This record gives sequence, structure tokens and C-alpha cells, in this order.
Amino acid sequence: MNGDSFPTKTSELKVEQRSRKMLVMWIAFCLVHKRCVSQVPLCAEYNIALDWKDLRVAVLRDRAAISALQRVAKYIRSWNEETKGLPLFDLTNQSATFGFARKFGLNSASIVDTYDREVNIWEAHISRLDENLESKQNELAEEKRRLSELYPPGEFGWSYRESGAQDQLSADIKKIKSELNKVKTVLKKVLVTPSPLTRPLPPVKDDAIQVIFMVTMPRNLEILGSLCLIAQRAIAPFDPTTEMRALPSVSSCSWWQFYCQHAPIQAVRATTKEFAVMPSSFHLSDRRGPKTIDGLTNIAQLKAECVIDPMLRGTALTWNDPTGVTLNPFNATSKSVTDSFIEQMPQLFEDFQWMNAWPGDDDTRGNMVYANLHKRPEEFEKSSFIALGSMRSYPFQQFRKLQCVLLDDKLPWSHSCVEIIVRQTLYQIGELTAEEDPEMLWKTDMLQGPLDDQAAQEICELMVLFRTSFLCASINCPSTSEMLQVESKLHELMSRKIDSLITYVNRDTDKVLTSLVHLVSPMAPGNLTWKQVEEVPPGDQQFGCCFESSDSHYAVNLFTGVVLTDGNAPGGLPANIRVHERFQSLFGRCNFEVNTVNGLFQTESLYCGRLYEFGYHESEELFVQELIVDSRNISARLRSFRPKEAKNREVFFVASFDEHNSLRCYQVPFSDTKLTYEYIVTHLKDYDCLVQKDDPIGEVLRVLTKLEDERFLHPLKSPKDTLKIDLPRFKLQFILDTDMRFASVEHKGYFLASSQQFDFVPRVSADIWY
Repeated sequence: MNGDSFPTKTSELKVEQRSRKMLVMWIAFCLVHKRCVSQVPLCAEYNIALDWKDLRVAVLRDRAAISALQRVAKYIRSWNEETKGLPLFDLTNQSATFGFARKFGLNSASIVDTYDREVNIWEAHISRLDENLESKQNELAEEKRRLSELYPPGEFGWSYRESGAQDQLSADIKKIKSELNKVKTVLKKVLVTPSPLTRPLPPVKDDAIQVIFMVTMPRNLEILGSLCLIAQRAIAPFDPTTEMRALPSVSSCSWWQFYCQHAPIQAVRATTKEFAVMPSSFHLSDRRGPKTIDGLTNIAQLKAECVIDPMLRGTALTWNDPTGVTLNPFNATSKSVTDSFIEQMPQLFEDFQWMNAWPGDDDTRGNMVYANLHKRPEEFEKSSFIALGSMRSYPFQQFRKLQCVLLDDKLPWSHSCVEIIVRQTLYQIGELTAEEDPEMLWKTDMLQGPLDDQAAQEICELMVLFRTSFLCASINCPSTSEMLQVESKLHELMSRKIDSLITYVNRDTDKVLTSLVHLVSPMAPGNLTWKQVEEVPPGDQQFGCCFESSDSHYAVNLFTGVVLTDGNAPGGLPANIRVHERFQSLFGRCNFEVNTVNGLFQTESLYCGRLYEFGYHESEELFVQELIVDSRNISARLRSFRPKEAKNREVFFVASFDEHNSLRCYQVPFSDTKLTYEYIVTHLKDYDCLVQKDDPIGEVLRVLTKLEDERFLHPLKSPKDTLKIDLPRFKLQFILDTDMRFASVEHKGYFLASSQQFDFVPRVSADIWY
């Protein structure tokens, strides 16, 4: 494809590049984590060590990257909220990781088999040593016997008295002494106990299993842990801080090196490459147990007194970042992380770095611009300097201040400081909301959609819920002064908002009011028809705010939030029901707001996910009936009778006729194809519509006939009246601009030439058109 124009290279903040790299690492971790959870179910019991709130520091400009970041935050937040476990692979608190190693190892046949082989090798080694000691003890006994034979008691005294040959006796004595010295030398060697033995692994099975797991960690778990630390490293300062370099006090010799040094035969084969498991610092004594073999009586004594056992206590994992530095990225402080994602000012203006600092750091942030007004550069007027310096003072005012600056055109836009601060303001994500779908809290002013209608709906719902709670509270106790003060404030609020609320309700009366009734009466019909009650004469300055549904006899007062059923607000259960033995055994001292339905008292709100009906039989026996209002609570066996086709239907196109019987065909986005038909029909105005291939569109479409057969070219008109043409086989989409040129959606700044030819471009793996 050739372009009539080429996209201009836009300047980019360094923190933007770093943010994209960081986001890629976090996305990779989430994908690997999701896969590991399916492969290793034990992972589902542990939290993710990464904190989704840290993503607030990212600086991203394009919508796709921001959407990806929000999905990452949603995944981590929802996972940790549901799991509520300990963080896995957190180097700051490693107890969870070693606990995981113990559970995984004890349930792994290969690791347990390795441990058993290691135990057998060690026991065989001890047995051989015991046999050697037994042989030495036999040799010792033999030498002692020889010693006693060389010098029998009283022998020399008798010989001396009988023979009188002193010279001969002296020679014999010298010979015997020589033999004695030889025997003593042999005895000295035999008596010495062997050097103390050092066990290569901890003696306790659970501890040894943890060391074996860390040394032979499965590759998928090793990748998961490494990606977790790489992702955290990507968000920590580029230059390691003192806190990040602070490591636990461990030995310089790893467990693997220790094992290789002391194992008689290696049963363990190290496979872990990303981590090093380090024992705590300890000293092996030179001697233990008895000093001679005379003190050793059996193999149990040998194991107890001549074997040194290393301990697992104090063992820690260490990790090297991609640059080879051993550090703990989880030790990075919040301030250091925040500062590392703030673009630095040029050297000439480094004194104004405070202008670009994280908004709302301290109480003096808003006064900095006035305190530094005397340092104002010549390029800035006083008003522009104040506008630029206060732009990031308060997080929720950034966009409003930027809009004011744009309207007044106060800033020298070509200045490097202005460019940096404006881009940081526009692109930094900021705090994320703690919702199911996290949103950028600082940028709520930029959110699209019916925000005013949403707020009006929420006010109506809150009023109904407040009034219901107020009525329920008054069942058991009288209203307090605090409750009455809150009610008075709400009345004051509604007196100012009621006009806009009535306007909102009138736009879709049936839907809005029915939803309010369902807050109080979940069993109410879903298709109520409503009308406004006229309580004041026409032309009067006052107006009514009450609505009623004549079909099912429901009434809603928007001003007070009261919802009536057949003219009655919810009331409490009669005392004779609440004191009944059966009610007491089921619900204790509870009281419910109820309405009368077919002679029975029915609860208005769900209790433990159910509605209940109460009544008396003729025998004065209390009747209690439980109602299910959610089909998901029905057993799977009953739900299996529903045809599978009813669940698998998808809607790709919707054809409708307008009031002039003109056919309009809408293309349903892939994200909405599985939604309910009612939802799709109500959102047709948001979908692309097929248009006829008439002139002048027909002339324009002929440009694309070299790429695709004309029968498969279907132009679409967006809700904003923009003509779009999709080429799904080539994964391309074009938009027709005001100059009747096809602009590429995927490749910004490129336009399709009016003449097309087929050709091959070297070093490109696919044919293209230009």
C-alpha cells in the first residue's frame, strides 16, 4: 500500500516508553498466571503479589494501552478480592512462597520420590560408616589383647629373681618397649573417631521438601515467579534504591552449593535458573560427640552425636534482575516509584521540576507557584507562569485547568517545559477507582456517556433505598434526632433537584419507575405502565412529583422516596407471628418489612437471597413459604432441560423498518452478539448501519475492487455519519474522510491511493497493493 502522506514522528516522553514496557510485563504476568492456575490448582489459593494500585503511575496516551492497563488492574484486583490469600513470590514476606513449596512438594510424586532416594542414600552412607567403625572396634580389641600379652603381670619380676642375667633382661625390656610403642601408635589411630558428618538437607521432611522444590522448581512456576518480579522491577526505579538492595542476612553459599559439597551421592538435579535459595548464616563445628570410638556403642548414637543437621530457619529466596543485580523490587518505596514515572525537566529548567511533581503530594503543593514567582523565566508572563505551575497542584482539577488555559491561550506552547507538563497531565493514569472495572479517577471529566442521566438514576434509587431503610428502622425504634437531621438534608437536596429528576423520569417513565419499585418489591412485574399524578391545578407554579401504576397498584413519590403497594407502605410483621415458636426457631428476633399479597404477609426485600410468605392455617398453625426469585438458584438438573441452542444463539445483523417502511440493516459488534435481544434492539442507534452502493459511493468503492471482489464490499455508516469499509480478510479498515479519501484506521496517517496495482515487496512476507 502506498500512502499519499506519511505520519509525522511525534515526540514522546521517556516515561511513556517505560510505561509501555512495564505494561507489557504486567500483561505477560497475567496471561501466565491465568495459565498456571489451570495447570497448578494450588496457585488459586494465593494472592498475586503485584499491587494493581501501582499502575496509577503509568503514562500512556493511546486508548488501546489504557484499556489494557484497566483490564490488568481488573484482573489483579478481582483475583485478590476473591482469593483473599497470601501473596505468592513476594520477596518481602516469603512465608507464603515457602508454604506453597511445602504443599506442592508433599503432593508431588516426583519431589517425594527424590526425597526418598536422598534419604536412602544418606542411610546407606551412615550404615557404611557404622560398619567401618565396627571394624575399627574389632581392631582395637585385637591390639589391646596384644598389649596384654607383651607385658604379663609379674613376669619380669620373677625372671629377674630367678636368672639374675640383668643384661639379657635389659635387652628384652627394650624390645618389649619398642613393641609397646608400635601398638600404642596403632591404638591411637584406631581410637580416633571419624570427622563429623554434615547432612546435605534439613532432617525434617517438610523442610527438606521445600529446599528440593526451590532447587527443582517446575518451569511454569519458575516463569510465573520470575515474571512477577520482572513486572515489579519494571515499576520500581530504574536505578536500585538502598531499600531495594537491602537483602535478608543469608549465607554466601546457596543450598545447592551446600548440597553438592556434603551429599555422598547426588539424588537431586538442580533445574531452577531464575532464583537462588540461600540458607541462613551458620557455622559448622569441628568436633562433635565422643573423642574416641570407645564411646560409640551403636548406630543411633552415631546419628545423634556425630551428624550435623542444617536448619531451614532463615532460608530466603534471592533474585537477580535482568542487569544481574541481586535486589528485592518489592522494597521500593511508594515515593521512589512515583518519582521514577515523572518526566524530568530540561537541565536549564531543572529548578522547576516541582511543577511536574505528583499532584497533591503535600499541603504546600498549591503554594509552590507563588513561592517561586520571583524565579519566573522571561519567556513566561506572570499569568502564564501561575497557570502552568498550578496545573498539577490538585489531581481532580488538572483537566479543568488545562481547558481554561486552552481557552485563554496563555501558555507559550513551543516551550519545552510546557510540552512536558501538558503531556504528563494528559497521559498519566493517576489513581484508579476500587470498582469491578477500575476507572481513572482523575479523568472522570473525560468519561463519555450519559453521565447526567446516570446521576439522576442514582439519586432516585438512593432516595427510595433511604426511605425504605428509614421505614424499616422505625419498626423497632423511634426516629432519632440524627435520623431526622439526615432526612431534613435530603429534603433540601431534593427541593433543588426535583425539577431535573422529573425531566429525566419523563424521558422513559415506565423503565425508570419500574426499576425503582424493584428496589423495594423484587417480585413486582417488569412491565408496569405509569402515569403522573396531577395534584395541583394547571398553570400553578407548583408541580407534582408522584407517579402511580394503575395496573398493579404501585405508587412512587420521587420527592420522599416512598413506594406504595396497593396504597400501603411496607410494614412490620404482626406480633403474633414474630413470637410464634416456628418463627423464632427459623429467624430468631428478626423483623421484616412486608406487604399483604393474597391474604399472606410477603417480605418486600430479600433475606439470605430469598423472599418469604407468612400466614396462619385454620388450625392456628404458622405457615412459612420460601420463594426463589433467581433462576440461577434452581438446580443444575432442572436447568439442563433447557435446550442448548437457547444459550448459544448469536445476533450478527438486525434489520428494521422505519415509519416510511424503509429497510435499515445494522451490524452488531462482536462484543454484543451474545447479549439479549432486548438489549441489542435498544442500542441499534450505537451500531454501524449498512448503506447502499449508489453514486457517488459507487465510484469511490471501485478503488477497492483490486483488493476485494465488489460483491464482498459492504460500506457501513457509523452513528456519527462516518463511512467505513472493512476488509476482514486483510484485517484492514478504511474511513472515508471529507476529501473523499480512504484513511486507514490501523495505520494512522496513511491514505489509499486512487489507483491500485498488485505487486511484491522484497523482505515482506505478504503481497500488498499500492
